[in-house]
Amino acid sequence: MLACLTHWYTSLLYVVPVVTVGGWGWWSARRVNRRQSPPVESRQA
Repeated sequence: MLACLTHWYTSLLYVVPVVTVGGWGWWSARRVNRRQSPPVESRQA
């Protein structure tokens, strides 16, 4: 049982940072896209 728990723990040590960085990048890109002004074509309508 301990070996199984240790295996899951070590797997999480690799997965959690990847998911954290990926999620932060996605959220940051979404936030930047929301701040940008609309394209010139849509302002002329």
